Amino acid sequence: MIKKMDTPVFRIALLCVLSLITVAVALFSVTSVWPAIGASSVDTLRGILGDRAVAQVETVVFQTEDDMRAWEYNLGIIKPSPPWKVARPPRIRQQPVQISHAITATSTPAHPRVRTPRTLSPMHVSALLPVVAVRTSKSVETPSLPMVVPTFILTPRPLPTPAAPPAWSLPPIKTMDNHQSGEGQWAVYLREPIGRVIAYRAFLHPDPRRPYATAGIIAFDLKAIRLHFVLGTKEPFSRVKIQRPGRIPPQDFRCGRLIAVFNGGFKARHGHFGVMVHGVTVLPPRQGLGTVAIYKNGHVRIGMWGTEIKSTPDISVWRQNGPLVIHNGKINPHTADYAPKDWGITVKGAIAVSRSALGISKDGRTLYYVAGDYLTLPVLARTLSAVGAYQAMQLDINKYWVHFDAIGCNNGLLRTAPLFRAMKYQNDGRYLKRFWRDFFYVTPANKNGRPTGSQTVADKLRQ
Repeated sequence: MIKKMDTPVFRIALLCVLSLITVAVALFSVTSVWPAIGASSVDTLRGILGDRAVAQVETVVFQTEDDMRAWEYNLGIIKPSPPWKVARPPRIRQQPVQISHAITATSTPAHPRVRTPRTLSPMHVSALLPVVAVRTSKSVETPSLPMVVPTFILTPRPLPTPAAPPAWSLPPIKTMDNHQSGEGQWAVYLREPIGRVIAYRAFLHPDPRRPYATAGIIAFDLKAIRLHFVLGTKEPFSRVKIQRPGRIPPQDFRCGRLIAVFNGGFKARHGHFGVMVHGVTVLPPRQGLGTVAIYKNGHVRIGMWGTEIKSTPDISVWRQNGPLVIHNGKINPHTADYAPKDWGITVKGAIAVSRSALGISKDGRTLYYVAGDYLTLPVLARTLSAVGAYQAMQLDINKYWVHFDAIGCNNGLLRTAPLFRAMKYQNDGRYLKRFWRDFFYVTPANKNGRPTGSQTVADKLRQ
């Protein structure tokens, strides 16, 4: 038996296995510590080993990382925590308010002494808002005078003009066994300087099997913003001749105009999903696949190519990235399957990795961007369904490629505020430079007059 094992064929097989293990360990170490170097190394390996072989190695790497995270959680080394600072509800302090009262002497028969409350709770004060006019004919401190019923003359203080009800509101996030303060609650994320809210955010731990998995959700008001698409200098790759600046146009690349930027979809070789930019078809569309379309008037739609979205002259950009994850408000059961021809030659949907997605509400008013770590494709779909997406499609996956930056200004310079703290160390600001992958960016809806711009919440800008 030993002699059979000591053969050239066995030694070659053993060498291949050991090499595969070495590559997997190296990739795990590199992607965990230096995501940018890990992403570059994976691209290099694809050119040597091929997409399918590298996808298998990545599957081993991501599964190992997920197992280690579960082990740390079970030992109490890590605990689920909010991905950002959660605002606490304001405390209502019962501050006493001194109330004076007026007494008039009349011929009213004597009454027992009536004690008027000296203090009122803030709730009562907000209801009465008393400004008391004092009228007195004689001093009432003399014990010999009979006590009379006090007469209150309340002059209400003018109430502030109530704010108009919001024209845009979000449905509550469906319960997903939330265990943390602030989880599953919408909070103001981006607003215009004039005060109008243009984006909310929320977070969830959507996977009961992985309490350490976190999903962040951004909800944009499509009445207040415009979505734009930038073709990367190299990706999606095509031999079609087209300008590839790979950067945000100058008219939008300025303070008060640029609001947010986030990742696009897969590279062309991983699915050959269709792309059209300003009338030029970079890659032909594939029938039945999920597509995000940006129309010339700013309208945004997400739907199935060939039925809900078709090639029309009024579309400025469309981008495909696999089948719809949510279709007509229902989760696509195909998300539980794995077919490289549909989902691309990447890690399987059952593997927990960083994933991102784009969705839209039924009324077309709200655009959702979802991103998170340790998410399987079915969990990503359930998250999109829970927040209210009616149509949705997956965008890019893997830790380095999933990236979202809110944009603020500091002394006239654009400043990034990543959605998750870990993103700050993954080539933060990549989309403010010339970039080789495609991406989306967001601006205010108005094009003329003074730009409205946006302001991120202060705690994000300080991170």
